[in-house]
Order: sequence, then structure tokens, then C-alpha cells
Amino acid sequence: MKLLLVIVSACLACSSAAAAQDLMIRNARIFTGEDRAVIENGAVLVRDGIIKQVGAEVIPPEGVTSLDAGGALLTYGFMNGATQLGLVEMGSSGAATDTGMDKGHLGAAFDISYAINPNSTLIPLARADGLTMAAIVPGQSDQPPFTGMPALLQLDGSGDSTARRKVAVSVTIGGASAEESGGSRAAQWMQLRRALNEAAEEKEERPGREAQESCAAYGHQALRQVLAREIPLVIATRRESDIRNAVRLAGDYELRLILVGADEAWRAATEIAGRDVGVVLNPLINLPESFDSIGARNQAVHLLAKAGVSVAFMRSGIHASYNAGLGIREAAGTAVAYGMPWDEALRALTVYPARMWGVGDTHGLIAPGYSADLVLWEGDPLEPSSRAKHVWIAGDEMELTTRQDLLTERYAEQNGLQSNQ
Repeated sequence: MKLLLVIVSACLACSSAAAAQDLMIRNARIFTGEDRAVIENGAVLVRDGIIKQVGAEVIPPEGVTSLDAGGALLTYGFMNGATQLGLVEMGSSGAATDTGMDKGHLGAAFDISYAINPNSTLIPLARADGLTMAAIVPGQSDQPPFTGMPALLQLDGSGDSTARRKVAVSVTIGGASAEESGGSRAAQWMQLRRALNEAAEEKEERPGREAQESCAAYGHQALRQVLAREIPLVIATRRESDIRNAVRLAGDYELRLILVGADEAWRAATEIAGRDVGVVLNPLINLPESFDSIGARNQAVHLLAKAGVSVAFMRSGIHASYNAGLGIREAAGTAVAYGMPWDEALRALTVYPARMWGVGDTHGLIAPGYSADLVLWEGDPLEPSSRAKHVWIAGDEMELTTRQDLLTERYAEQNGLQSNQ
């Protein structure tokens, strides 16, 4: 057993099977993420971790390693639009969960990136399912309705996998969370508006060390970034009335806004599209989980996309961490089953979440100048039974062996069975 643990630790600590090298992937069906159709028999040239050329006729430079895709589908690496990967190892254990805080007076300034564990055994599992990046959203803070500042996690398995820190300010409104704000969601909206007003009115230069180091000052600094449109405001809410309040708030303060959860967002699709608001939701929710989501339906994603809303996928509960990769693939497949076009579902796994979270200029598209985060699939990635044959992050090929694979092999050998791995 000790030997197994050593092997597991060594495997999961390795971020890639080989060092970064120049690479050409040829004879692939390339879904670029752009409006044009899939490129048949296409090729992608990668140099120094960056995509250099894409097309049907790419001539490889001398000495570049060439991989024949055999006609398999090549996509950009998938991105989970709202997860707690790296924060939760086992939800039933408080010692293995670090999603938020309930005291300390940090509020909007609570930076969740410090809690992310890049050595989580769940990261290789998500990576083997084609996930290369994830938005990590905190669950709570001591100053509701604020929950803190999300981060972006790059799933390369390195010691510091946090791609970007403090990428937004997040808020939770409605449902049980109202109890923490005096028992009323009206109070939550008033508290949010008051905090934005205070941040706008507070001068950048504060005279006194005590004021500069106060937690309130740090919170206002984060909110000033929101007001300056440097980072988005993320509002986790479900009910139509709250969603409309959020859209009005974005209009009143001219904010970049991401809605998370948003089960009833389809009822306000036109208004959301008009404000260019991104929506991250779970297409598998078709029954109310609370009175805030009575209008939940499987067609929600299709209706939003049809109205011109940029959509990304998430899962809740155990799927927010344990199945962060497979979970959003199932979500995308369900969205297609209920009317969303296949190519739009793939964009909701790549292009749209990257743009929402502020990395759309470097991630999300198979195009020259973008980071070479690529996945070669053995089948349709929206079919849960399909596997990723190869995964590259910034040009490095990733190790796809997981702890589950090693345990399967161990117990198959122990019981005289043949492993499928």
C-alpha cells in the first residue's frame, strides 16, 4: 500500500509527460471556436507554447515533431465557468474543504486563490476529461452579500497553477443567503448598492496607515476595480426578479456582469443579451431546488443562446469539484439534446467562458497567438463515454493517468482481473 501511495503521489505531481516542444498536429478535424465550420484534415503548428498556424495547408518547419491525429476532433481545452476545484477534496470532511470564511471582516476583498491546492487529486481527473482551465468561485465570506474574489486555475499540475488572481468580485443573493443579511433579499440589494456607492465616493489616497490597512479599504479597492470595468461583478442568484435586479444594477453602474446559477435567466433573456451579460448555468437542473428556481427547465440554455446571450457551463454539489470536467461535458450534451446547436455548446465550453472571465484574448480559440491549450478526442466530447487521447496546456503534453486509474489497476491485479486502462 505504501508503494502505491508513492506511485500515486509521483504520478499526480507530474504536470506533463514530456517537456514543452514544438509540435505539429496534422490530419485533424479542428473546431477552432470561430464562426467558420470545422476544418477537415487540418493542422495546427505550436511553437514555444503558442499556436502559430492553423489551416488545411500548414507546412511543418524542419525538426518539428509531427502527430497524425487520424481524423480525430481537435478542440481548445475546456473551461468550467464556476467551480470549486482545488478547494474541495472531500465534501464530507471540513478539513478537506476550504470554500469560504465566516469571520475576519474581509468581505469583497477575500481572495480565494490562497486556498487553492494545485496538488488536489481531483485536478488530474478533470484534466483527463479535457478541462484545462477553471474559474474558482468562493462560497461565502463574513460580509454578505459578498463572497470574495474568484481566481482562474490552470490545470497543468504545477506548484503554482493559479493563472490569474482576483479576477472578479463575487456576490450571492437570494434564498437562504438572505438570512445572513437581516432576513431580506431587499437588504442584500441595498447593501450591494451602498457598498458600490461608498467605493465610488472614497478617495484613492487615504491619509492614515490605519485607514489604508483596514479590511473595508481593501474591499472598496476591489469594488473600484469593478466600477472601472477592470474586472466583472459576479452575482450568484436564481430567481427572475433577482436576475432583473442584477441587470438593472449593471446598467446603473455600467458594470461588466456575470450571472452564476441563474436558473430563471431564460425569462429575462432579451434584457440579459442587451446588456452583454454572461451567464454560467447548469442545463441539467429542470426541477426546482428551491422556491427561487421554480422556473428551471432543460431548454433554458437554448433559449438564452437563441436570444444572443453568451453562456458557459457549471455543475453544483459534488460535480463542482469531483467531476468538474466530466460534469460540464454532460451539461453541454444535455444542452444540445434540448435544442442548443452542437457548435454553440462547444463555444460555451471554450470561447465564451474565456471571454467572460477576462482571458479571451489569450485563451478559448484555436487561432494564431493563443495559448496552445488543446485536446484531441477519440470521439464526440459531448458524449460522456468519449475520452481525451491527448491534452496539451501551453504546448506541454499532460499526463492523463489519474489516481482512479492506478487504483483500478491495483485492485484488478489483486483480484486476477484484467484492467481496461
